Amino acid sequence: MHLLVVDDEADVETLFRLRFRQEIRTGAFAPRFVTDPLHALSIVENDPVLEVLVTDLNMPRMTGIELLNRVSRLHSPVKTIVLTAYDDMANLRAAMMAGAFDFQVKPLSVDDLRATIAKAVVAVREQLAGEHARRQAHELAERNHFVEEVFGRYVSEDVKVHLLASPDGMGRTERRRVTVLVAEIRAFTTLAENLAPEGVVEVLNSYFDEVADVILRRNGTINEILGDAMLVLFGAPLDDPLAEQHAVAAAIELQLALVDLNRRHRSSGLPELAVAVGVHSGEAVVGTIGSSHRQRYAAVGRHVDLAGRVAREAVGGQVLISAATEVAMGDLVESANTFAVLATATGPAVTMHDVRRLREPLHLTVPDRRHPALTNREQQVAEHAAAGHSSKEIASMLFLSVRTVDSVLLRVYMKLQIEGRGELEAGLTSPVPGMLRSRHRA
Repeated sequence: MHLLVVDDEADVETLFRLRFRQEIRTGAFAPRFVTDPLHALSIVENDPVLEVLVTDLNMPRMTGIELLNRVSRLHSPVKTIVLTAYDDMANLRAAMMAGAFDFQVKPLSVDDLRATIAKAVVAVREQLAGEHARRQAHELAERNHFVEEVFGRYVSEDVKVHLLASPDGMGRTERRRVTVLVAEIRAFTTLAENLAPEGVVEVLNSYFDEVADVILRRNGTINEILGDAMLVLFGAPLDDPLAEQHAVAAAIELQLALVDLNRRHRSSGLPELAVAVGVHSGEAVVGTIGSSHRQRYAAVGRHVDLAGRVAREAVGGQVLISAATEVAMGDLVESANTFAVLATATGPAVTMHDVRRLREPLHLTVPDRRHPALTNREQQVAEHAAAGHSSKEIASMLFLSVRTVDSVLLRVYMKLQIEGRGELEAGLTSPVPGMLRSRHRA
């Protein structure tokens, strides 16, 4: 117990050392003695371990009341015990009003003083513990706010706990291998145009609530939500040796969750959703990006863009993964189809796999999907292709780019690969299905 005793009578120090010699000898008490109140005030201000101040009320240069008032302005946790004569009740009352913790009447009772000092020390230590806990809670709240600001609210508990425990690593920028999942709601613009604004929000909120649980269970971090699309990171900000497995499993579980969500939508009179999912793995630059006013954790680079390209080739209800992801999965993936697409005009083709199921131990199967009929553009392009026109000729007739025509033809082809494709083929002039398959054979 760290004490400071201030009294202008020098024999007070002798009394303390005599009466508390055992506590001083064992180190239970660590007293300091001064006769000058100004010196005592300086010690209170500068000694961080001081716990109890014992002061006389009647002293020259500065009274005990004045010392109390000065100490209170320091906002120190130190508790003050005042010593006073038996008949000095006016000063005693003033001292208690000034913030004294307790008082002792001269002549002093050693047992009472010992008990009062112990009580004061307990009060100081409880106060400090409370302040420390409050500081920790405040720091935790600030770090939690930082995590939500930078990483978004869609961070798994495991990731959040790690980030809060290691705040210094939150802003680190590095190059690392990640697996990126991109999910896009197909035809949502058309759907939104036919719904009231409240309905659009209700549909989106129910969708994101559903899929967020799926993503977070697989340790994914929902990095970005842009209208009807979302970008999810696996393997960042935390290392994940099974990032590819977690991402593809999450993609299939997302499609399974959509089956239940659409069932509820049907019963509630809300439109059903068709979500296309693409997954790609590769090296990206990850870290905190932004200005001093607004920062967020992000992944940037060619492989992040490629994940979006894979997703754009998928139709609703489908899970497409790149060859890079498929290789990392080993023999876990069973694909229904494999094809290659030019990612850029000058770059190499990207091989994509249409995932049907994951073998044991994951044992997940993509639900059967039933796609909407062809869009007007897909119907137009398919009919011209069936008539034997080249992509360049179709592009000229419909005022499209050749690349767009090829992309539309690929979407039509993919739709014809699904269960129930006869319904789609019925809407096309023969021999469109056969022709498309010949142009886009895997």
